[in-house]
Amino acid sequence: MKLFHDFGNVDVRNERITQQSDLEKLLKIEDEILALHPSSTKRYSAFQCNILYTTILKKTEELLQGINLTNNLLQEYISNRENHGENDDAVVRGMYSGALLQILSKNKEEVIQIIGSEKKFDYLFYYVKETKNVIVKNVIGNNLFCHAGSYGGKISHIYVTNIKGINTLGFIGNEKGRAEHIVAVDITGSFSFCELGSLGYAKNITAINCRGDFSFFRAGRIGEIHNLTISNAKGNNILSTMADTQGKCSGLIASQIEGNDTLEMAGTQKGTIENVTLAEIEGKDLLVAANIKGYRMHKRLPSRKQDILDEIERSVKEMFDKNAQYQMSESLKIAQLQEELFVEET
Repeated sequence: MKLFHDFGNVDVRNERITQQSDLEKLLKIEDEILALHPSSTKRYSAFQCNILYTTILKKTEELLQGINLTNNLLQEYISNRENHGENDDAVVRGMYSGALLQILSKNKEEVIQIIGSEKKFDYLFYYVKETKNVIVKNVIGNNLFCHAGSYGGKISHIYVTNIKGINTLGFIGNEKGRAEHIVAVDITGSFSFCELGSLGYAKNITAINCRGDFSFFRAGRIGEIHNLTISNAKGNNILSTMADTQGKCSGLIASQIEGNDTLEMAGTQKGTIENVTLAEIEGKDLLVAANIKGYRMHKRLPSRKQDILDEIERSVKEMFDKNAQYQMSESLKIAQLQEELFVEET
């Protein structure tokens, strides 16, 4: 299969689109992008997907000329689409949604708000390379924001809540990329935050109320994490093999974890995990073969840290449908609270 095709002969200027709604125009562009990437039984490698996304982004920018892409229009597009399955069309459509988000956020200083529908949308914002100040809720679908901010990209101030699907926020900030100030609340599905910051950098990552095995599996592998917090999580192998293979995590809080093999083999193969606070960890085989330079085990998370986590959760859930000034203020406040979690009381 050809990874991508020559776009040189594509010209939609002669199409009769003046009478179409902006949504119809976005759907027409999607059709053109899909037509240029015919389905195949072959699977893309991560590197090939990065090349493919870059190509789709460039072509989408060209085809969007004359269309006023707004938050409401992007919301309307997502609400009217259904995207599911392990196939090339689903991957490409997910990358197209990522391109739309990146283009929208490029010159937009306000928070972008997206609310999912009952329709499943796998690969939503797949491989989006650069975006900031985004809040997302009520999404059903696998691979939300997967590989975002990777391959030299950067995502920051991303807040998601009530997400159902596997691999949510998986592989973000990878391959010399950066993921900063990310919060996930009420996530159901395995492999959330899988390989976060692998060969890259992640700063202030917070997950609250997660249900699924292998959350944060191999997070920080051959990479660096500055402050990671997971609270009220249920599943096996949570945080297992994190910061291995010379990876580094400079701050970790794990509280109210229920499941077996938590932190199994974490920090192995010359990895480093420091400044660790554990509380209310239930299940078999905690810290098996792990390499952690000291940790504090509490019966309950210190009240000040718990209060901060409660405030972060409340702020994320209350950001939706508020005015732009309030949303931006809350976004900045959440980022500050994430840092305060790791400030020890004197």
